[in-house]
Amino acid sequence: MSKLIINFHREQLPKLKQLISVLGGKTRIEILKRINDGKDWTISKLAKTMDCGVANLSQQVTELEKAGLVLRKTAKSIGTNMKIITPVYKYIEIIFQENDSL
Repeated sequence: MSKLIINFHREQLPKLKQLISVLGGKTRIEILKRINDGKDWTISKLAKTMDCGVANLSQQVTELEKAGLVLRKTAKSIGTNMKIITPVYKYIEIIFQENDSL
């Protein structure tokens, strides 16, 4: 797992807007915190521990997936294929340049 560093420049504005939008959700931040613990997390397991509906949580994970912050991997488990949610980055850091105006 690596670190995501965005050294902000004007041409990166679309990516920055997308990340800020995705990271602005309380539930999505909580998902990222939980899946960074090294355990195997499924949508249903997350939903149960976060006291959240499976459909809502699945939608939140999809948003994180679109932003490139999480992956859903298939893990073979006792006769079934389960989707495990894993983080793409251990750290996310956004750096603004002092002399770069929007």
